[in-house]
Amino acid sequence: MVLDFLEDLAPFTIAEIEVAIRNYRRDPKNKFFPTPAQLLAILRPPADPSDKRSRLPVFHGYPEPARSATRSVAQVLRDHGYETQAQAWEGRVGGKAAE
Repeated sequence: MVLDFLEDLAPFTIAEIEVAIRNYRRDPKNKFFPTPAQLLAILRPPADPSDKRSRLPVFHGYPEPARSATRSVAQVLRDHGYETQAQAWEGRVGGKAAE
């Protein structure tokens, strides 16, 4: 049960959770310890249905590939000390390194 609380409330700070618990505690209709769902309802109020903006993050394109992503398989094998395997790989692809 404690692990469920930790998982559900992980995106929030301790201060935010403390405020949510305080607000829950001060509501006279609440008689029992809050469930994670009850705290989440306080932490994330329902979205305004008239707000049509997307909640998705803005896509700014793909990141540049890492430099190592452009090396051949044979070169990576050599870089890690596998010269025999690099030669075998080059033999499989017609004597040229796969780019």
